[in-house]
Amino acid sequence: MNYNGNVYNSSTIVYESIKNIQGYDSAYHIVIITVSNIVPTTKTINLNSCDSVIYKNLVFKKTTSFSDTIRSIVGCDSIYVKVNISIVNNSISGGIYHPSKGYTIPNVSALMIGSNTMNVIGTGNYSFNCLNTGLSGTIRLYKNNDVNKTNGVTAVDIALTQGHILGKNMFNSPYKLIGADVNGDGKVTALDIVYMKRLILGIDSTFTNSTTKQTRLWAFVDSSYQFPDTTNPFPYKDSISYTGLNASKTNQTFIGCKLGDVNWDWNPAIARPMINSTNAVELSYPSVGPDRASDGYIHIPIRVKNFKEMLGMQFTISFDPTVLQWQGLGNNPLGIETGTNHAVEGSVSFLWVDSKNEIKSLEDGALIMELVFKTIKPLNNETLDLNGSVTSIATYDKDYGVHNVIMKRVESVQHLQQEYWTVAPNPTKDGVIKVQMNLKDNKTVVFRLIDYTGRVLLVKQVEGVKGSNNITLRKGSVLSGTYYLQAVGVEGVKQILIDN
Repeated sequence: MNYNGNVYNSSTIVYESIKNIQGYDSAYHIVIITVSNIVPTTKTINLNSCDSVIYKNLVFKKTTSFSDTIRSIVGCDSIYVKVNISIVNNSISGGIYHPSKGYTIPNVSALMIGSNTMNVIGTGNYSFNCLNTGLSGTIRLYKNNDVNKTNGVTAVDIALTQGHILGKNMFNSPYKLIGADVNGDGKVTALDIVYMKRLILGIDSTFTNSTTKQTRLWAFVDSSYQFPDTTNPFPYKDSISYTGLNASKTNQTFIGCKLGDVNWDWNPAIARPMINSTNAVELSYPSVGPDRASDGYIHIPIRVKNFKEMLGMQFTISFDPTVLQWQGLGNNPLGIETGTNHAVEGSVSFLWVDSKNEIKSLEDGALIMELVFKTIKPLNNETLDLNGSVTSIATYDKDYGVHNVIMKRVESVQHLQQEYWTVAPNPTKDGVIKVQMNLKDNKTVVFRLIDYTGRVLLVKQVEGVKGSNNITLRKGSVLSGTYYLQAVGVEGVKQILIDN
């Protein structure tokens, strides 16, 4: 201790005299000095960060160690401090890409499980930062948050998947096979098509992995994974692992497959492909007035125009649910499927893909389906609205080109009341000839099947009723070839092709 210019290392008593103003000794002053010996103790402070550390107003951006001393209240050294500052910024990062066109995939959840458990959201890439040395774990990606659930999933994908299953057109990429396996059972089957249809029709809003029970719209694959067999990619590497992390890892990239999208037309910027409106398929229906209702039910025929060499079709029809209550389809020669989850709200979705993956053409004016409703209130020229509120609007031709679909209400139904008949499908299959016929009144019609030599092979008389009729003329096998069908009582001779 320092007192009056002298240093004291131990306790003592100092006697001093205090002089007056003239300099004479006038009093004794006793000073008691107490020196308390303090034994310094050592303490270690560890400060960690992945960026920088502030210690005593100093910023440290690199790993370092130094010594510091904390003094007592009377100024004596009391604690010897060792400060360890550790700046560790190991990271694992990578891209998230679509297998086609280099698209990056937005809003993907990346989950790290292991020594650290972390979850980050990435758009086009992901990054786990501030990772300590020595960590081990696994990274997987997950996405089920698409605003447009069916972006990239259409009737074309169903047709292509059917073609693969039937062996007509095999998928040429392991990522297409992974996308087609929407239920995650490691194979592409008709069950996957069922689930794809349910998504398009709005019955389901996601797919469920049959093994993990996880709901998802995407599957992700480690981009560095080499498929042993590209024609059978199952099982595949859906995660990236790390062990004893000692430095940052970059380019840990994943490839994302939109489930159900096998022609890779998913687009993060455009919810649906460009549509050809010039050659739009036109649907028409007659005025829906009180004269059309019978016994509390109404059958509304839907006819088609410009339906040439088509592969698939999808759309939504909306109606006033306070007037009409959906009952189902009456005549349905194409086998169109419906989604009725929103029927009580006044919207029904429709989807058609030929079950045998065959291209179809229909004559203008052909009946494609008959909508059946129960009438809740008196009808007053009700309208039907074609839209994409549940299932988007599109028709796909044999070259996978996309065409618009429009629907018109026919104020004058005279042309629909004219007698009309057609054979659909044409070519026929297995000798089964199906006729669609529209009559002004009840009448007897005689059908005659004639070969190219003029020989009559079949004569069948049917009792037609006013309106739509669906008739099967022959069940059995005949030789493949070209034949002619007459309808005596209704004008017209149709040339048909029978293909066995």
